[in-house]
Amino acid sequence: MEEYRFEHPSNVPAGRVVFRVNNTGEVNHRLTLLPLANDVAPIDEQLRDDIPQAVPPLAGVPEIAPGDSGTFAVELEADKRYAIVCFIEDDDGSHALKGESSEFRTSGQT
Repeated sequence: MEEYRFEHPSNVPAGRVVFRVNNTGEVNHRLTLLPLANDVAPIDEQLRDDIPQAVPPLAGVPEIAPGDSGTFAVELEADKRYAIVCFIEDDDGSHALKGESSEFRTSGQT
């Protein structure tokens, strides 16, 4: 994870997945994993919507300082959508709105 972006595989297998988060940026970050139903708009639209649809978090890491890391493990369902978002707000705005959000879909069987 760098400032306002992070990378993950585009094809994430279903089943038990371990997320290792390394903050290589210069500010704190806090990542949250959200399950997204098929009828929920893409996460970038949700983040900019005046009334976003409520989506309960599935897992995440607490705030991570520069140079630190965190880990969490979850059971991901097959053929489902998930989003990863940093919900930290700085004086100059939301990390999520600066690009620190993404979606992926799982494949395979659980």
